[in-house]
Amino acid sequence: MHSTLLSATKFASRYACSAFAFSWLHQQRPWQNPKLISMSLLHGIRQMRTGWADGPEFVTQCPIRPGGSYTYRFTIQGQEGTLWWHAHSSWLRATVYGALIIHPKQGDSYPFTKPKRETTLLLGEWWNANPINVLRQSTRTGGAPNVSDAYTINGQPGDLYNCSSKDTVIVPIDSSETNLLRVINAALNQPLFFSVANHKLTVVSADASYTKPFTTTVLMLGPGQTTDVLITGDQPPARHGIRQMRTGWADGPEFVTQCPIRPGGSYTYRFTIQGQEGTLWWHAHSSWLRATVYGALIIHPKQGDSYPFTKPKRETTLLLGEWWNANPINVLRQSTRTGGAPNVSDAYTINGQPGDLYNCSSKDTVIVPIDSSETNLLRVINAALNQPLFFSVANHKLTVVSADASYTKPFTTTVLMLGPGQTTDVLITGDQPPARYYLAARAYFSAQNAAFDNTTTTAILEYKSAPCSPNCKKGDGCSLWLKEFVREPR
Repeated sequence: MHSTLLSATKFASRYACSAFAFSWLHQQRPWQNPKLISMSLLHGIRQMRTGWADGPEFVTQCPIRPGGSYTYRFTIQGQEGTLWWHAHSSWLRATVYGALIIHPKQGDSYPFTKPKRETTLLLGEWWNANPINVLRQSTRTGGAPNVSDAYTINGQPGDLYNCSSKDTVIVPIDSSETNLLRVINAALNQPLFFSVANHKLTVVSADASYTKPFTTTVLMLGPGQTTDVLITGDQPPARHGIRQMRTGWADGPEFVTQCPIRPGGSYTYRFTIQGQEGTLWWHAHSSWLRATVYGALIIHPKQGDSYPFTKPKRETTLLLGEWWNANPINVLRQSTRTGGAPNVSDAYTINGQPGDLYNCSSKDTVIVPIDSSETNLLRVINAALNQPLFFSVANHKLTVVSADASYTKPFTTTVLMLGPGQTTDVLITGDQPPARYYLAARAYFSAQNAAFDNTTTTAILEYKSAPCSPNCKKGDGCSLWLKEFVREPR
């Protein structure tokens, strides 16, 4: 929505004290008076002996005529960081503006952690009308100008506006990396609050002056102000892992980002996987139907590459879920009608089966094969609605190698704790006497008198050479139970 009229720009200073020059080539807009053309204001630049070149048209200098150009020459001294420029002709500054970045001089570095990458974010305003006409109408009527129809980031209003839902600005980041965001409030007269969901911002500079770093979750920028912040990729990826590159609109709840799929209909999801390997998952995004419709999404190394750990003999995916002896939509509706909390689930499941401790599935308990001395990969997914779950395998250690499709430094544990939606990949080695060992998952609540599903779901880790029949039962001498971890059903 915003186009720049600058050509032959040279903004990347290598010196803290440098002479700058840039040219502005004017291109006439349909609504502009061909005789009244804007000048540029260099917002924040300390003009040394050149202040006359930086001001409104017809006040400090003549405007630039259509098809003409003007070269700005100025000196930067004692400033590093983010500034900006804009047209200085009435409300044209709402449509023509850009960033002006002053880097440390050659050989110097930032006085803070060097960022992996830098991204400039220009916050602006947009009217569904010629902004000059908006101002003229206000002048004629004596009333306040109409408020803007949208705010923008780098010229795009974003996902909440139909006009740009497919062109929402993407700011890349990778797990554990620290990036620099240069945030500029280019709105006409409006202070703006800026935040990043679930992330903290470390302020390191304001208006091209370094500050003592401090951490916050919200920035408040007055009109024309700039703030540089460091942000670290320290959160698990959203949307259950897939980093949607320009397709976020296709990944969300029904009637919010897109229409639902009709009965008997279909929809093809097309997305790009970049920089991710491991285990993610998908689920229905319609109320509590996500408790019934879900599955794994496995991203293998690309052809020719290998895992950064011991190659497993085999791989098994374990989806931990919840089960109600009722339609889960009705459970939620009852809660809405009564104002109380929804009834807790009646069972937890592993790959859809509650396991040996529930009569309904004691003959269908999931079997996970393993052989002596082999190392296998378990991909564990917590697909429960809202319940953190603990997972363990009797008498076996688990080596964590990946979480939420990001490899980790391997470490060994006996118990996993997975929050709702989280995934963890672990290596398990058949180093115990051949038998059948329980895999189990259960919840834990420390709050007193808080209702929760206090049952345990199980599967069986079965050695090929185990000496008894497939469906072992408690007390027959061939199953090793998880002491203390397993609890009888309610």
